[in-house]
Amino acid sequence: MKKLIAMLLTVTLMVSVMPIIFVNAENISGWNIQLSGGVDSTATVVNDPKTGEKNMVLANKSEVGPNKFMLVTTDVQVEEGKTYVYGFRAKADSVKRAYVMINWGTRNELYPFSDTYDWTNYEFLYNHISAESTITLQFLVEDVTKALTIDDVYFYEYNGNGKVGDNKIENSTFGSASTTNNETQELSYEKKVTNIKTSKTFVEPEFNKILSGFKYAPVYKAKNVKVDGDISEWGSYPKFEIPILKEQYQIYMDSKLDVTASMQYAYDDDNLYLAMEVMDDKHVSINNGDYWKSDSVQICLSEYGETYGLELGMVIGQDGNANVYSSALTQEQIDTINLKTSKTNEKLIYEVAIPWSIKYKQVPKEILFNALVNVDDGKGRAYCVQLARGISEGKFNTEFPRLQMLEQPLDYETFIEGEANLIQKQKSKYSFYFVNMGGAKNVTIEIPSINIKKELTIGENQGVREELELAFEKTGKNQIVVYLTIDGKKQEVNFDVNVTLSLDTFDEKYFKGLEEKRLELKKLLDECESKEIATDYEKVNYTVFERFAKYFKEDIKQADYSRLEYTSNCLEELYTEAKSNLTAYLKGEKKSEFVPRYITDDIKIEGRSIMADTMAGDREEVRPVFFNGYGHFGQVREDIPYFQDFGVNMIQNEIGPDSIIKKKGSITSWILQLSNNFKADMILDAETVKTGKYSAQVLCDA
Repeated sequence: MKKLIAMLLTVTLMVSVMPIIFVNAENISGWNIQLSGGVDSTATVVNDPKTGEKNMVLANKSEVGPNKFMLVTTDVQVEEGKTYVYGFRAKADSVKRAYVMINWGTRNELYPFSDTYDWTNYEFLYNHISAESTITLQFLVEDVTKALTIDDVYFYEYNGNGKVGDNKIENSTFGSASTTNNETQELSYEKKVTNIKTSKTFVEPEFNKILSGFKYAPVYKAKNVKVDGDISEWGSYPKFEIPILKEQYQIYMDSKLDVTASMQYAYDDDNLYLAMEVMDDKHVSINNGDYWKSDSVQICLSEYGETYGLELGMVIGQDGNANVYSSALTQEQIDTINLKTSKTNEKLIYEVAIPWSIKYKQVPKEILFNALVNVDDGKGRAYCVQLARGISEGKFNTEFPRLQMLEQPLDYETFIEGEANLIQKQKSKYSFYFVNMGGAKNVTIEIPSINIKKELTIGENQGVREELELAFEKTGKNQIVVYLTIDGKKQEVNFDVNVTLSLDTFDEKYFKGLEEKRLELKKLLDECESKEIATDYEKVNYTVFERFAKYFKEDIKQADYSRLEYTSNCLEELYTEAKSNLTAYLKGEKKSEFVPRYITDDIKIEGRSIMADTMAGDREEVRPVFFNGYGHFGQVREDIPYFQDFGVNMIQNEIGPDSIIKKKGSITSWILQLSNNFKADMILDAETVKTGKYSAQVLCDA
């Protein structure tokens, strides 16, 4: 048998004719409930039987009707012109017509393709364009719903690279601390991390056990490290255990969260060494390019100025053979990575030496690093445990921890935490930590940028945290510097911050200036053309300048900070180069060059060259040519009229049988994606229709 799922999209305009009742949502601090049209609905806080955490559960016994709904809301403080990211976790039990939205704006469905599902992460972007300083985050339920469970609600400022500042939701977890006495070790460690991150001073004898809760790791010179799959010699190196924070889980399907891992680092002049111990009671692996879908390890080496980095995969096959995978390296480079593994009962050991030369020109003082362990209990990748986000959820390094190369182990640790990517003039909070694991120390802390100088005596197992609020005027690489004097010895603690131009830079005056520069180039081009001076190269500059000035406005609308300064700099370079050349041509100070243009015709291969008819000025000849182009989809089709002026002569715009030969009843522009051998089909239905001629049916095997 097959189950029939009919998906119909409707838009309903409701006019308020019934009274609305405003009450506190079951006394949930910071949240309110609105009941309209006599709806029989509740919003309650319950303890999750699996975790002991508190969640908010929305339920509705009333069928859909005019102006009949439950609305659960919380107010959020925002600023005009800023972009925000918000989200939460949710699970559903027979949910109908449930949404999340802001100020009755776009409704985002919370029953995407099923009315019942396990914990799922939702995340959305919001651009605040009005002058209002408060918006309302709203959960709307307007049909019979057994239970919509919500937890871990967040609302952050977003700078294009990641979250900025603090969560703006007052009560985001509904008082979610466990009410049981048998608190798990992970939650206990999470509380320790939280206490340190919110305290001025702290005492923490187990600081090294919670290092993975911070974005810093000291890496010491390797001594007596032998890469053989036996890590018994690693006892003196700091151990980073995961998971100790909730955010160190990324869950894909319902599964027992029982896998743990630890990492230790060392280095020398040739290699970065990593010792990884994974505890997993069921080992299921795929020893090929799809390794990440099953039990495996993924790591990423990165550095400031990159958006991601070099990713490596490591897997122990079912036969015990281990392999390294990387789509960014040649096989010759992969072969230089020395991986040794071992497996004993539930314990898997990965010990690896990674040559610095595959990524860095020399031994770096610091790198950005991330690692995760994929877990498969027999049904595919169920979840992963990770140092930080950025490998499994997407490919970004904004949350990666910093690894600092140190000559020798110290009995104290100093580091700075905070946003590594900021917008010009944007204020952000940073924390400087001094953690003393040795005897009492006399320490002087100086932070000239904010006029701080303190002389302290820090006892054994004690630490201090100094909070800094900073903003940067200069774009590009900036550095926070803390000067320390420890028992008379001086040192510096540094933290790099990449600052990008703010949206305020790109105002009407800025774009008026771009247009003036375009017109200036156009005038110079026309003057050269009237004097029969070749301007092939300069036309490329002009065309890119003209087209990308228009694309630039779209990036600004989308608040795509990662591209704004790069695009601005490129446009300035194109303009400056073209103006300089054209002016020199007209003054006779420089000779221009005709570019041989490919004439569409047959080509021939001669040796290692492609030979074809070309035209350079008024001269036609057969000569070697290079084919240069790009793809794909709608934009490249729109660019065809500009190909010559872009300096390209080919297009990749694929079309295959699946674009022409369609299964009877298939739906144009819709694709059904299936995973893990799930069997289903999507067809048109002319019988069950809300509006128009057809609806879409998804037929699933029972």
